Amino acid sequence: MAVDWAGSKILNYTLVCSLGEGGMAEVYRGEPDIGPPMAIKVLNHELRIDPDVVGRFEQEARTMAALEHSGIVQVYNFDREHLAIIMELVDGGSLEDMRQQRGPVPFEEALPVMQSVLAAVGYAHERGVIHRDLKTSNILLTKDGRPKVADFGIAKVFGSAVKTMTSRGMGTFAYMSPEQIKDAKRVDARSDLYALGVVFFELLAGRRPFESAENDDSNFHIMEAHLRKEPPDPRDFYPHIPSHAVDAVLKALEKKPEERFQTAAEFAEALAKVAPTSRVAQAAAEVAPASSPASLGPPASSPAREKVAPDDAGSQIRRFWPLVVVLLLALVIGGGFALSSGGEASNASTEKKARKVTSSKVKPASKSAPKATVTAGKAGIEWVRIPGGTFQMGSRSGDSDEKPVHTVTVSTFELAKSEVTVVQYRVCVDVGPCTAPDTGTYCNWGKRGREDHPINCVDWSQAVAFSRWVGGRLPTEAEWEYAARSGGRAQTYPWGDAKATCSYAVMDDGSGNGCGRGNTTWPVCSKPRGNSMQGVCDLSGNVWEWVSDWYGDYSSTSQQDPQGAGTGSGRVLRGGSWYGGARYVRAACRIRFSPGYRDYYLGFRPAR
Repeated sequence: MAVDWAGSKILNYTLVCSLGEGGMAEVYRGEPDIGPPMAIKVLNHELRIDPDVVGRFEQEARTMAALEHSGIVQVYNFDREHLAIIMELVDGGSLEDMRQQRGPVPFEEALPVMQSVLAAVGYAHERGVIHRDLKTSNILLTKDGRPKVADFGIAKVFGSAVKTMTSRGMGTFAYMSPEQIKDAKRVDARSDLYALGVVFFELLAGRRPFESAENDDSNFHIMEAHLRKEPPDPRDFYPHIPSHAVDAVLKALEKKPEERFQTAAEFAEALAKVAPTSRVAQAAAEVAPASSPASLGPPASSPAREKVAPDDAGSQIRRFWPLVVVLLLALVIGGGFALSSGGEASNASTEKKARKVTSSKVKPASKSAPKATVTAGKAGIEWVRIPGGTFQMGSRSGDSDEKPVHTVTVSTFELAKSEVTVVQYRVCVDVGPCTAPDTGTYCNWGKRGREDHPINCVDWSQAVAFSRWVGGRLPTEAEWEYAARSGGRAQTYPWGDAKATCSYAVMDDGSGNGCGRGNTTWPVCSKPRGNSMQGVCDLSGNVWEWVSDWYGDYSSTSQQDPQGAGTGSGRVLRGGSWYGGARYVRAACRIRFSPGYRDYYLGFRPAR
C-alpha cells in the first residue's frame, strides 16, 4: 500500500509535494527550515521488508554521494530511520520530457547534451560505477538546460559486497544492451554506452530504435530486436541528421560489445568530429548570409539555403512575376495603371530595380478614387476577429510545461485565418522586407504546385518580418491558445473534444506522415471540420506556428495579456504539424526552438 509522505518531515525538510514515482521510491520536493529546497527520495513502504531492496537503496545513496561531478545529481545525506535520500533538486524536467514535447531534437542542440552526459558517465566509469539503467527519463535537466544523470538505483559497483536483485527487473528493456538482456550481472561500461546510443537515437529521431508493439505489454519483441535485429537508420524518421552522427549512433548500437565504442571518451571524441565535418553544416555555412543565425537546415542532399538570384534580366522577370500579376489585377479593377516616372538604366542594381517596382502605383479612375500601391495588403491576408475574454490556459493532464492551469484574460485581437502560404510569403520576398526560406527536399519554397501550402522552413525572425510587413505581429502564446480553444472554451482542440484524426487536422495518423500524403504539408484550410468556431483553420496540424513569446514556466497567478518570459533560449511554437501525432495538435501543447532554427514542419500566422 502506497504511503503519501506529503506534509511529513524528514530531517529538517518538510515534504511539500510529489515530484514523481518509480519502481522503488517516490521523490518529493523538500523545503528546509533554512537553505535551498532539495529532492527527497523515499523508499516505497511495501519494499522495506526486503533486505535486498534496502541494501540496494543504501548502495545508491553511497554510490551517488561518492560521485562529485557537475553532470551527476549530487547526494547530500541519507536518513536510515525513514530510508530517504536527500539530494540535489533538478527541476527543469528530463530528456524524456523534452523529447515528448518537441519530437526530434535538432542535432545542434542534442550534441552538447550528449557530450555532457558522456562526460558524466565516463567519470562514473573511471570510478568503477556502471549505471545499468541509463534512459531519457533518468537524465534530468536544470532550468538552463544542463543535463544531470540521476537514479543509480541498480548501478553495479565493482568490489561492492551488496547483493544485486536478480528477481527484479534490472534496467529498462527499451535501452538494454544484448548482453544485459542475457545476464544483467555480466555487464561492463560498454552496456551503458549502448544505452546512450539508444538515448542519442531517441533525441535525434524523436523515437527509440525499437518501440513496443501496440497492445504488447510483454516487451518480448523489444528484447528480440535488441538481440537480433539491426537498428533502423534514424533518418528514416527524421531526415535532417548529419551522416557522421548517424555513424556514431549506429556504432554505439552494435550488438557485440567489442564492436562498439570502448569508452565514453571514445564516444565523445567521435561526436566532437561530427559538427565540423557534417555535410549539412558545411552546406549551411556556404550559402547562409553572414548576418543569419546558423540552423540545422534541410537534408544533406539539398541546398541548405536558397542563394540570391543573379542580377540579369531573366532573373528579374522571375523575381517580380507576382507583382506583375498584382498590377494586371489592379488594371482590371481600377481602369489602368502607369509605372512611376523615370526609366531604369540597363546597368541598375537589383536593389534599385526592387525600389522602382515597389514604388509603382495604380492610376486612379477619378480624382476622388484612392491610390492603390503595391503594399502588404496585396499579400491577401484574411483577418478574423477574435473577441477577447478570460479562459483557463494550460492543461492538468498534459505535459509538465503546460502546468499549472492559470487564468488569463485576452483582449480582442485579429488573427490570420490561415497559416501564411508560399505565394503570400513570396510577395514579401519580392518586395524586399522578407528573406527567402530554406529550399530542402521537404521545404515548400520553390516547389511546383505548393503555392497554396503553408510556407515552412522559416525561422522566428522571418516570421516576425513578414508579420510586421502586413501591419501585424506574431500572436502571443496566450492569444494563440485562446484562439485554438475557439475563444477560450474548455476544450482540447479547436473543433471540441472529439478525437484528433485526419478528418480534422493534417497530422501523422500512424499510417504515414501528413495523413497519407507523404512527407509534406497540405494546402491551407484543407480540413474545414477542424476549424475553430470563429472560422480559423489549421490551428491544429499542418505546420507548427511561431509565436512571439520566449519559452518559460507558467505563473499560477491571473494575468492580463501576458507576454511570456522576458528572455530565454527558445521561442515557443504551437499547433502541431503533419509530422507529429494527435498529442501534439492539442490546443495546450507547446514546443520551443532557438529563434534561428528552420525546418520543414515550422511555419507561422500573424496577428494584429
